Amino acid sequence: MSPVISVILPVYNAATFLKDAIDSLLSQTYTDFELLIYDDGSTDNSRSIIDTYHDTRIVRHYSDTNQGLIAVLNKGLLEAKGKYIARMDADDISLPDRFKMQFDFMESHPDVGICGTQLKLIHNNEPVIRPTEDSALRWWFFKGSPFAHPSVFLRTSLIHEHQLSFSAKAYVAEDYDLWWKLAFFCKMANLKEALVHYRIHPNQESSSKSDQQSESHNKSLLDFMNVIGLDEKQFSIDFIQSLLSRELESNYLNISKSLLLFKTILTSEKATVFFGKEDLIKEREYHLQYLVQTITKFELSDIKLLKDSVFKEALRISGIHKSTFIIKCLIGWKTR
Repeated sequence: MSPVISVILPVYNAATFLKDAIDSLLSQTYTDFELLIYDDGSTDNSRSIIDTYHDTRIVRHYSDTNQGLIAVLNKGLLEAKGKYIARMDADDISLPDRFKMQFDFMESHPDVGICGTQLKLIHNNEPVIRPTEDSALRWWFFKGSPFAHPSVFLRTSLIHEHQLSFSAKAYVAEDYDLWWKLAFFCKMANLKEALVHYRIHPNQESSSKSDQQSESHNKSLLDFMNVIGLDEKQFSIDFIQSLLSRELESNYLNISKSLLLFKTILTSEKATVFFGKEDLIKEREYHLQYLVQTITKFELSDIKLLKDSVFKEALRISGIHKSTFIIKCLIGWKTR
């Protein structure tokens, strides 16, 4: 009988922290899982540590050569027998109730295909918080990965049905790349609890290859933007991130560009599938109101914004009368 959960644990020269990681998995209160351990050609004593365990849930895979993390992860996706796939890294720790809480959540939310948790940093006990709701997680893709990779819990059927895998083209940002592709087929969630304790150290890939990770992330983000109909030459990553983080200066040029951004997204079939039309309209209203309310100096050119019905609606909701706006533009009114 197949286990309910398949845990994918890649190992490469992880002897320093490996025992703590494996112990945390074998101590889970939810016990119906297989632990797929992939030693990817380690040259330290990682393999001898793995061999000290005799738990029947462990499935060992040993490679004499280093194939790389992406190859190992994809092998795990293919060989997973469970209804769900859980991820863990060999230098992190899962709290005892992690699998139980993620399993219960996924069972009660069949439309959710990927569920993560919050993190707590081991070196300083600080939490790392990401949004919990699907709509917020979708916009988070413009900022970074909405999930802590070692905390994710995936619905295996979605991975196999849509033939999804980690891409070598997105090396060191392969998780981000897979998550946005998966999100077209399901809802997403993060639990509010920090159920994984995350270790930061110089030897981990995200630390040793931070420049490459940034480059790969931006490349995948541009791919995502292209899929949802956004041209990077027209809407730069910096512009979108500034708008969404409310750091964009409120002036005619930026307001016009923001209006065009949402108009473009709303006419893209892929974007409306990904975000949902109602959520797109809510997001547009949210940011337009902010831009209207934070204009520091009204310019004569701003009057042209009144040609746009969305802008006029943002004025109305913000409590700014059309005639007042026109007068302020004519006299070059400064608000600060």
